[in-house]
Amino acid sequence: MSTLWAIEDVAGVVVPLTGEDGIDELGVSGHLLPPYELLSQETYGGNAKLDRRGAGERTRLVRSRPRQMLVPVLVQAGDRSEAALDARLEAFVERLNPEEGPVRLLATKTDDQGVPLMDARGEVSTRALTAFYVGGAEGSARGEENGGWWAEVPLVFRADDPYFRALVPASRVFQTSEPVSWLPILPERLGSASLLGESTEHNGGSVRTYPVLRLVVPGTRLTFANRTTGEVWALDTTGADGQPVTVDTRPTLLGGGRTATREDGLSLYGELTGDPWPLVRGRNDLTITVAGETPGSTRVELTYDLRYSTA
Repeated sequence: MSTLWAIEDVAGVVVPLTGEDGIDELGVSGHLLPPYELLSQETYGGNAKLDRRGAGERTRLVRSRPRQMLVPVLVQAGDRSEAALDARLEAFVERLNPEEGPVRLLATKTDDQGVPLMDARGEVSTRALTAFYVGGAEGSARGEENGGWWAEVPLVFRADDPYFRALVPASRVFQTSEPVSWLPILPERLGSASLLGESTEHNGGSVRTYPVLRLVVPGTRLTFANRTTGEVWALDTTGADGQPVTVDTRPTLLGGGRTATREDGLSLYGELTGDPWPLVRGRNDLTITVAGETPGSTRVELTYDLRYSTA
């Protein structure tokens, strides 16, 4: 098994780092576990004021820190001139300008024949890391070999969120009556007059993730509970005026901002009670309840990113 790397620029153009377009990675590093910070509290074996024998520390909190990735690349000229090398280098590094925004580093697992592997959902096993270019392309080692020009560029990237994500989010639909044929995913069956569904959701990523819920024909109140962790939050949707409502529980760092909005953009965040909670790694037993729902029309669309500690 091997990993194919590529860079997707802010415009969505993907540049393979496989040598086929004259650009090849020379050994990516920083793609395994992210750095962690341990916050600890000093402890004592006896009286803290009089007896410091046995003093030590107890770890109280572990949190991940921004990740740095080193991606050295070999750039080769399209023909045998140094001018062609300069043109290819400039076109490539201009895609990385952090003032334009972050890029995505794409890692695709393949078998020994170079065929992309599939994940448990049947999707291509590609993971993406959103990161800013921070250095390495200020200059480059270059040379000429067999009449062809080349340059080595040790690119450095920084990811505020240190976790990779699957390209395709996980999703599920809960609905109040028989499944409708046009939905891309078969909905869960309604359990009672207001209980949209009790379901076991398996977070197949390696770390917790925050879901996004879209409520169509919202009724008067949405309650979302995780029986695995005992956490629950609820949203009064009487102010939705019949419009779909989206509750994004992702922190700002993950592209969300923890918002509750109607389709026209009006915020309903003030109607939210309880703290938006994440899906933990592995099994999550969920209960989704909508009061005042419209049978046959009310549904909840649940989506979330699969996040991974490694590429």
